[in-house]
Amino acid sequence: MDVAVCHYVRFKQRGGGYASSRSYQNFFVTESRNFGGVIYQFAPFAISGNTSTRGGDAMQASLVSVPNDITVSLFAEAVASRWLLEVKTVLLSRTAGTQFSEASTLTNEIWACTGGNEDHEKATITLASPLDAARAQIPKRVLSSYLVGALPSTGSIYSS
Repeated sequence: MDVAVCHYVRFKQRGGGYASSRSYQNFFVTESRNFGGVIYQFAPFAISGNTSTRGGDAMQASLVSVPNDITVSLFAEAVASRWLLEVKTVLLSRTAGTQFSEASTLTNEIWACTGGNEDHEKATITLASPLDAARAQIPKRVLSSYLVGALPSTGSIYSS
């Protein structure tokens, strides 16, 4: 059995609706792909740095693609309009002699398009968490004395 990873991305407007014809996948070259009832066109892109901290808040990530007129225009519109980016990381699998197909969704994340740049090698959108974990304890809670009682004064925490 062979396995691979594919990213399915959709640009979402701040008003809540998805941007028309702005759904892409980065595995099935020259193919449109129906995933979850949405048609995703092929686009050569990569997602880098999509991780979270121990406190639950998301760190920065980037969407990187080739710098052609289409991607530069799309990325500029996404940043100027403060769009969100939905990123689904999907595990693909196949057995000998068959095509790859979606096996399971590994992650489903929402990022805010906060900045971007381009040069002769790549076009980039800087992605950040659209939620402020410090103000509303979103997306996850952090360790505090309110939640767990008295905290030790040293940097060591032991569990029995």
